[in-house]
Amino acid sequence: MSNADLPSYTPNEFRQRRLNELDQAATTGKIPPLLLRRWEHALEDVSLWRFNPCVVHGDLHEDNLLVDGDRVTAVTGWTDLRIGDPADDMAWLVASNDQDFVDAVLGHYTSSRRDVPDAHLLRRAALSAEFALAQYLVKGLAAGNQEMIDEAESMLTVLAEDVAEHGGQPISVEPLPSLYTPRRLAGPKPGTASRIRRRSRPSARSPCWPRTRSPGLPPFPPAARCLPCR
Repeated sequence: MSNADLPSYTPNEFRQRRLNELDQAATTGKIPPLLLRRWEHALEDVSLWRFNPCVVHGDLHEDNLLVDGDRVTAVTGWTDLRIGDPADDMAWLVASNDQDFVDAVLGHYTSSRRDVPDAHLLRRAALSAEFALAQYLVKGLAAGNQEMIDEAESMLTVLAEDVAEHGGQPISVEPLPSLYTPRRLAGPKPGTASRIRRRSRPSARSPCWPRTRSPGLPPFPPAARCLPCR
């Protein structure tokens, strides 16, 4: 992998990359403040980001698994292969309502690794699933696709309401202080939309959000399947 000229990130590099993405999403002025506070708090908690980088599929979900009976016979969709945070490959798992299934997957995963178990794997996986909606919004702005933007805003609103009502899945080691004020609450700055269009581009992904897709819209990011839906 190290000689294959593929992306490779240390824990701090990965965390900083996510913070940069959060900065970019915040400048749109379209992310609910509750989610900005939640995500920034988790991203700035360095204890959450102590993991051993490994080979990451980057697009792992059930549509990329070929199954024969109770055996996985193949894994497809390797275009996002990299060395980074293994939690990205677990984002789809946090959506499962079958706790026995979750426990089985994590048990096999943990036993197959030779290093110390990752205590915060599922917290980062839940964060990755939520943050996929912000990434989807930014890609919609980059493409100038208003229908995609509206859909992303709608899903972000639903997520914020669910977190406000139910607390959401735990993503931070330390509880979010009630008076915590994120630095990323500014509205869009002049020229933001044009800068986003220059710096970002939409990517093709396998459809995964459990809703009827509107014609012409690109598919949701795989991790978005992990989010609550009303």
